[in-house]
Amino acid sequence: MVRFKIFKDFKIRFYYYSYEPLKLINKFFVKSYFIDPEIRIKSRTKVNIFNFKIKNISNSFIINRCLITGRSKILNKYFRISRTEFRRLVKLGYIKGYKRSSW
Repeated sequence: MVRFKIFKDFKIRFYYYSYEPLKLINKFFVKSYFIDPEIRIKSRTKVNIFNFKIKNISNSFIINRCLITGRSKILNKYFRISRTEFRRLVKLGYIKGYKRSSW
């Protein structure tokens, strides 16, 4: 279940970063009134295809998850791992440069 959530997040990120620029360009063509109407209609159909084929492509559906456990709460933004895993790895000595403060 956890690996599925991590894979789903990876897939949403991939689709967002690969299709979002094309979607924004086509939206610009749709909203521009100084462009030929035929081009505007073609880009409108492309935007509709993007919305139909790839649902939930927006930035708000991307969830940051821990790479080890898949938790979505309390992540260290530099390592992309959860607080509990970060603490465990520091305690085992895999992450250098951190010392125990109050654990």
